[in-house]
Amino acid sequence: MEPAIRYWTQAGELALRRSAFEESVSHLELALRLFQRLPGAARKVEEELRLLVLLGQALITTRSYAVPEVERLYAHITELFQEVKDTPLLIAVCRHLFNQNLMRLNVPLAGRLAKQIVSLGQRVHEPQLLSIGWLLAGMNQLIQGHPIEAQQQLGEALAYGGSGLEREPQALGMLEPEPLAMALAYQALTLTIRGEQPKGQQLLEAAFQRSEWLSHLYTHILTSHAACILYQMRFDVHRLLEMTEQVISMYEQNQFPSRESWMPALRGWALVWAGKRDEGYALLLAGLKELSQVGSETGRPYLLCLLADARLRIGLIAEGLAAVSEGLAWGERTQQHMEDAELHRLRGELLLRTEEAAQAPAEFHEAMRLARQSGARCMELRACLSLCHLLRAQGLGREARRLLEELLDSLPPGLDSPELRVARVVLGRLQEAHAEPHESDGASFDTPWDVQHS
Repeated sequence: MEPAIRYWTQAGELALRRSAFEESVSHLELALRLFQRLPGAARKVEEELRLLVLLGQALITTRSYAVPEVERLYAHITELFQEVKDTPLLIAVCRHLFNQNLMRLNVPLAGRLAKQIVSLGQRVHEPQLLSIGWLLAGMNQLIQGHPIEAQQQLGEALAYGGSGLEREPQALGMLEPEPLAMALAYQALTLTIRGEQPKGQQLLEAAFQRSEWLSHLYTHILTSHAACILYQMRFDVHRLLEMTEQVISMYEQNQFPSRESWMPALRGWALVWAGKRDEGYALLLAGLKELSQVGSETGRPYLLCLLADARLRIGLIAEGLAAVSEGLAWGERTQQHMEDAELHRLRGELLLRTEEAAQAPAEFHEAMRLARQSGARCMELRACLSLCHLLRAQGLGREARRLLEELLDSLPPGLDSPELRVARVVLGRLQEAHAEPHESDGASFDTPWDVQHS
């Protein structure tokens, strides 16, 4: 029976490599059934894990991360992986566990798993395991809305991941992202949230260099996903449109499963900002619908932020408020709180267009409080700019100037971000208005987000 198991496993792996995914599932499921018929003493955990990892990739490509059979399979992998003695296999399995937890959100499980992988790495003195464990821990912190903690833990992932650069990289499975490239990409995103755009851009470029050197499609796709989020956060619509087009082309040319891709939603948001509102809004809605249909949960509050923002720009105020409420509810239910501050800011902007405009300042203050508490400097600046614009329109230019000066004075030197550049422009205008004795505090100027800041 064991030769047959090896034969069907090899056949399944070959089918996976040539993108014959249904054929791969069939071969690997047969191999697994044969394996389960072996006597207990003949069952080796390493062989079972190799089978399960291959089958997991094939099932994800033909179904999705959210289907029950995939969840059961990865739950079983989680039970088995600590028994493995083969270090290269253990590293591969942990890379798959990272990817599964990245795509199928379970915050408490991801936290426990990160600790287990770090502990394993410390026990066997393996830097790559430590890198994966800290990467998973950092991503988990970022999703929960703790960018300061994420920055520290992703820094550990970079330190350990970089310590093995002199070694030949281990072969990567189809859905097995390379940890160092991922740590570089997500640290770039974290630094951007923290208002450190130049450092973030340097790390993003390093992540792309790493993924291109590896010539591993999935690593490159995930690096590009992180880049798209970074460009969106910088309001760099031109680069975002270019990057989403490239990633969509990668999916199509390589027959790669794209059901859980954020590209349509991100591209739709960018098109709305580029003035193609009908086309962009339709694509954004279609992208969100497809993600809902496959049960994707990771990043849902972020995507609902995009939807609320697009609706604000289009003028769909009631619908925008509904998207904000849904995003906050998702965050509360799934512990995804990175977007809480931005959702409150958007609610304030939307309320200004309604009969409940008096509630908007409270939303801006709450957004500032949440962003300051988490260390998300760019989001704190956005909320402060929204509040300052409202105060200026109400004839409270001195209060707006004081608020903005206090925030800018509290920031460490060397920061740069679109929000910071806008804040400096707005503060200059406020100071000029204050210097003119005959100018009314109620004089108007463009909204902060109409100032050129790219």
